[in-house]
Amino acid sequence: MNLKQLIEYRIKHPRFFKVLTIIWFMIMLYMLLSPSKDLPKVPTFPNMDKLIHFTLYFIFTFLCLFASSIKKSRNIPWIIIMAFVMCFATEFLQKIMPYGRSFDYYDMMANSCGIIVGLLFFNYIRKQIKKSQILNTSGNKNNRIR
Repeated sequence: MNLKQLIEYRIKHPRFFKVLTIIWFMIMLYMLLSPSKDLPKVPTFPNMDKLIHFTLYFIFTFLCLFASSIKKSRNIPWIIIMAFVMCFATEFLQKIMPYGRSFDYYDMMANSCGIIVGLLFFNYIRKQIKKSQILNTSGNKNNRIR
């Protein structure tokens, strides 16, 4: 699926991406707040958990931004604030919950980097959309991006 097809799908099925974002949010909460013994065992390398934290927040931020709006930028600051609040809250919850998880500043840094790169990637996609005029090709009023 290329960018144009993805945008056209987003225009025709805006709820799909909202549902996908909610599902991803639930997966994140499970992975970030579950007891460490309940998480899947995967081959690891040093600091792999930082890569996982980065990836979780990168995808979450991008999905939130992509699902909420492509044309309007008024939602962007609120989504970024919400992502950072979630980043800090999950780390603090790991500290106080008795599940063998711990607070880690480096996890918060990885989360924050994932949020920032997710925002940058979304802005790159928006620029590509504007450049290619994908949004202007859908003349049907019902297909407007919300």
